[in-house]
Amino acid sequence: MIAFIRTATNEDIPQLLELESKSFKEKDRFGYNQFYFAVNIGHAYFRVYESEKGIEGYVYVLSTGRIYSIATYPKQGIGTLLLNRAEQFVKTILNKKTIKLEVRKDNRKAISFYIKRGYNPDGIKYHYYKDGTDAILMKKEL
Repeated sequence: MIAFIRTATNEDIPQLLELESKSFKEKDRFGYNQFYFAVNIGHAYFRVYESEKGIEGYVYVLSTGRIYSIATYPKQGIGTLLLNRAEQFVKTILNKKTIKLEVRKDNRKAISFYIKRGYNPDGIKYHYYKDGTDAILMKKEL
């Protein structure tokens, strides 16, 4: 199977919305306007993983070195690939020594995923999500 990571485009938005609906609770999902802004903003890193099946994952990193969002179809190793690319971008292009993200306190699979890849809890943002759920701040030294 041929697959690659590339810069997201406006044409990807319908597939990104579909992936988003399968990855996040309704209140936590990006909408069309958020994706449009993310794809077209010049100071962010937005990459998609595309295979013959279409878009199977994405990562969106802010210029501050913070992963704003990452989503993939599970159990294919795509999340690790995208996370590695995000880390390379933050280290080499942004010249930052740490990468950060937030994860829902109740998302044990994601927390475990990040810990296995060297991320450590670094605080809590109380009532961070729209439904009032706290976020665990995580960071990794690069």
